[in-house]
Amino acid sequence: MSEVMIVASDLGKTVVAHVGDMVLIRLAENPSTGYVWEMDTLDAQLIEIKGSEYQAAPGTGVGRGGTRLFRLQAKAPGTAPLLLKLRRPWESEHEVADQLRVTLQIQ
Repeated sequence: MSEVMIVASDLGKTVVAHVGDMVLIRLAENPSTGYVWEMDTLDAQLIEIKGSEYQAAPGTGVGRGGTRLFRLQAKAPGTAPLLLKLRRPWESEHEVADQLRVTLQIQ
């Protein structure tokens, strides 16, 4: 088992992982603005969410940003589209500040 990292610059790319791999998605986030990253599209037959956590940047104060880290595990071979949206949860799901769309090819 290995780790596969996905970041914002992977937008639109196909990323290859193997069954059993841990897929880490690291995205800049500042929850003090109300905007948080959410998983919008995920094929639960191919991928399992293992967790999501916010990590404040070292040495930052109140109101400063950090990183959202999603941990996913590849469960079965196949092609899995991933869509994450940066949005305020209380607003319409169509009001999105940013998004990350990646195709995960699990072998």
